[in-house]
Amino acid sequence: MASFVDSISTSDEVDFFPVEFIGQVDYTISVLGASNAGGTLADPMVGIFDSAGNLLAYQDDSWALGYDPMVQFTAPTSGTYYIGVADAIGSTGTYTLVYDQTLPPSPVDTSTFLV
Repeated sequence: MASFVDSISTSDEVDFFPVEFIGQVDYTISVLGASNAGGTLADPMVGIFDSAGNLLAYQDDSWALGYDPMVQFTAPTSGTYYIGVADAIGSTGTYTLVYDQTLPPSPVDTSTFLV
């Protein structure tokens, strides 16, 4: 897991973070602002861009995190991607960016189940 604390200081600012993703691996990317005590940013949004600047995934609000976004992303190929963070309503403040590989659920041992 990786996390970064940063801030948006102007209403039109977008922060970009270069990351190395492995192809065909699932990642969860979250930006925590005021809704989840990860910072003071009112309504953060997040985008995932390829090395050519094409938007591949985007999330503003998340049902799980309120005004803070969380996006699940599968990298099509291995390489450098960019996570972009901004505020949807043009506010300023701090935030925490968190990303990690999405792990599959652990297998359940069914050998002890009663039939």
